[in-house]
Amino acid sequence: MRDAYRKFVAAGVKLYAISYDDREALAEFREKQDIPYPLLSDVDSATIRRYGILNDRIRPGDALLHGIPYPGVFVCDEDGVVISKFFHDTYKKRDSPERLLDAPHGRVVLERR
Repeated sequence: MRDAYRKFVAAGVKLYAISYDDREALAEFREKQDIPYPLLSDVDSATIRRYGILNDRIRPGDALLHGIPYPGVFVCDEDGVVISKFFHDTYKKRDSPERLLDAPHGRVVLERR
């Protein structure tokens, strides 16, 4: 996302990321990684749960990762209504910026599993 940020801005798309990390950790990460968009903190994972993206494969006993969301993207319209979702059960698979940019224009072809 960071590397494609200018493409998103040129298309009029705003980017945000949400994590269960605290604000200080996110600020440090954002600075180290030179991330140009806001990183939102959801320490207790309440929003992550509300959106139904809590990674339920991570058990409470695995304290380091418990509360982490599935990696993915919500695409919202100008009114904040979710119009597309792209989520995966592993951090190793990510959708391309081009695919995400096509979503608001109805050009996304969903993969069959």
